[in-house]
Amino acid sequence: MNYWRLKDPSKGHESLSSDDNFQNSIILHYPCSSNNDCTYYQSVLLPGVYKFKVWGAEGGDGLANGAFSRQTGKGGYSIGAYIVNQTVNAYVFVGGKGEDATDPSTRPAKGGYNGGGDSPQDTDPSNNNDAGGGVVVPLISESEMMI
Repeated sequence: MNYWRLKDPSKGHESLSSDDNFQNSIILHYPCSSNNDCTYYQSVLLPGVYKFKVWGAEGGDGLANGAFSRQTGKGGYSIGAYIVNQTVNAYVFVGGKGEDATDPSTRPAKGGYNGGGDSPQDTDPSNNNDAGGGVVVPLISESEMMI
């Protein structure tokens, strides 16, 4: 099994688990207390075949007609395999949940870490926007892999 660590441990704590249904599985959970300022996991992958399942972070809760709405987007899902022919450095950026709307809306809600979109400040006191969740984007080269 690979050893995963945070690039900047001052921003959070490693949050790892495994899936008992799959041998040598590892689940990398969001490691930071802030949803919009975090760091990434890093490891070294040895030659082999790796299966990746990634989920985008959910958006924040919105305010509609004066009541908070819990019907936010849950983030996308993707699955794929990657064949490693030589040892590579791997970086996994786990997206953060978008910030919930505020009541009253005094400022824009911040998007989640790693690309979540900010919402505009809403001037309608009964309908305030929520922010988008962060994303996972794979960037792969022969010697390094970013997820």
